[in-house]
Amino acid sequence: MNQIKSMTGYGTAEINTPNYTYKAEIRSLNGKFFDCSIRLPKELRDKETEIRQWATAQIARGTVQINIQKESFANNTTQDNFQINENLALSYHKKLKSLVETLKVPDQYLLQYILAMPEVTSFEISDNTEDWKNAQSVLEHAFIKFNQFRQQEGQATANNLSQCINAIQKHLNLVVAVDIERKSHIQNKLEQAVSEIKDRVSFDSGRFEQELMFYLEKADIGEEIQRLQNHLEYFLETMDGESSGKKLGFIAQEIGREINTMGSKANYFAMQKHVVEMKDQLEKIKEQCLNLI
Repeated sequence: MNQIKSMTGYGTAEINTPNYTYKAEIRSLNGKFFDCSIRLPKELRDKETEIRQWATAQIARGTVQINIQKESFANNTTQDNFQINENLALSYHKKLKSLVETLKVPDQYLLQYILAMPEVTSFEISDNTEDWKNAQSVLEHAFIKFNQFRQQEGQATANNLSQCINAIQKHLNLVVAVDIERKSHIQNKLEQAVSEIKDRVSFDSGRFEQELMFYLEKADIGEEIQRLQNHLEYFLETMDGESSGKKLGFIAQEIGREINTMGSKANYFAMQKHVVEMKDQLEKIKEQCLNLI
């Protein structure tokens, strides 16, 4: 059986190196198309396009959030080097100190202002090769859990869909049984109507029989019953094969078309009750198909 997947998913993973902890989290919700937002540490921002391409190939559909974090240990002494351009800072200090003395204003925040000036402070970023290797590894581990979550959710949805299809099948079987009674009811009703008017109205009996047959053919739901049966079987076959939420949704539309036609032709309360129940189950199917990839 093909593994149906839900668009709803969650997976997280964490790996530790001597100096850092790398964490990855993947979340997804329903979405008509693929829409992905990515949050990365500054060392990996140039890898966003590569991660997006990977996510597009792996996840396919849904509104997705990918978050990768890099955290240093408290005793880590190999962090990115914080740099101060002392010559530039001294130049700013000289000019600002002169201005402070001229304006006769307090200078207790002078250092704070100097450090905020352009290019005074910077971080020396090391090569991100090791960071990228670790980020790929933790992302792959998170995706395994994410995929498992989607498979579990998808299987639960598949079970619910099977129950709904079986419920429609049950009511369809009852419709078939009631249809015999319905046809007898229609015939009796027509015969009664004819007996009431035949002594008062003259008519061509041959033409009348033709019109009667035409009416009964229009009221016949045999073709709808057969097509609905075929659609129900096809739905289950599709779930067992290479299925998708969109394809199952299309089949559900065809199921609905036959149920609606059957309901409009029935004109018999005992049958209409089963038609309503089938429609109720079909709405559940349509809603759940929207959550499948």
